[in-house]
Amino acid sequence: MPIVKATLKFDDIKQFTKKTIAFDIPAIDLGYAAGVTVNVPATTFGEVGPYKQSFNTLIKAIYFDSLEINMALKNIFPIAIGAGTHISFRRAPNTADPNNLIYEHIVPSDILPNQDYNFNIVVNNNFIADTVYMYLEQFSTPGGNNVVFNSSPTTLNVTLSVIDVQKVELYANQTETIEDTVGIAINDSLNHTISDTSYTAKVNFYVENALPMNQKFQLYFLSATNNTIIDSLFASPFNTAGCSSDVNGTPSNIKSDSTSVFIDNERVKKIQGCNKAVIHFTFDTNGYAPPFVTANDSSYFSIQLTGDLHISFNLQNL
Repeated sequence: MPIVKATLKFDDIKQFTKKTIAFDIPAIDLGYAAGVTVNVPATTFGEVGPYKQSFNTLIKAIYFDSLEINMALKNIFPIAIGAGTHISFRRAPNTADPNNLIYEHIVPSDILPNQDYNFNIVVNNNFIADTVYMYLEQFSTPGGNNVVFNSSPTTLNVTLSVIDVQKVELYANQTETIEDTVGIAINDSLNHTISDTSYTAKVNFYVENALPMNQKFQLYFLSATNNTIIDSLFASPFNTAGCSSDVNGTPSNIKSDSTSVFIDNERVKKIQGCNKAVIHFTFDTNGYAPPFVTANDSSYFSIQLTGDLHISFNLQNL
């Protein structure tokens, strides 16, 4: 019988298409030491920064139809961040090059000391490289007298969420691992079967990999008493090879794999008390020709689960 059928597109892999970044801006970057009383004149800086963050070790570039940027800033400075200050996100550390600009936000009014400032925006038809550079350009302030800068920085929190992927460039011979602990519940009624009743089940896994990434999956069951591993879904991690793709990222072949897992009374009893499991998922581009491989919006990963259940009864005990 069919159990699960699902298809994963690159847009769905949040590990690669969503990034939360914190940019810390210390007072010294404005030219003022913390803990000292100073007078700050009204002034404008050409630029403050850059502040950089890597996106992902596998990612060389993500070309997108739409990208959502959520920004939250807490002004810890004892002076206002002036209206007209530009907050820019770039692919390279050069404010003189308009070609590396991802998005630039202009602050519409002064952000006062200890004030929170937030904005959300959707950017269309651009791309992100492996590193994001943030600048405060044309940074202005009305200044202030007898102010003391805190040793804590002003922090800009940014979440970049790719909504629609055009294509993705992945560095060759790189690996990314995702591991997560999840709660599980195995039906207690399986312990209350009729005496001398036995059953076996087989779960069949079928996958089609049209992503240029090799993938490895395992599920570990944890003991409820000490969280040690007492069993795993597969005897060894389930591997599926990545496909090939052309220069535009379109899959040129699709890799198919399958495996089966057998379940019987003894195995169910073994994992009956588990309430947690660890999902271990690895993506890699090992074996692909450097410098990078490309996937576009026609790439996908498809999985189907089917099951067979066999039950045997001792009719004398019915």
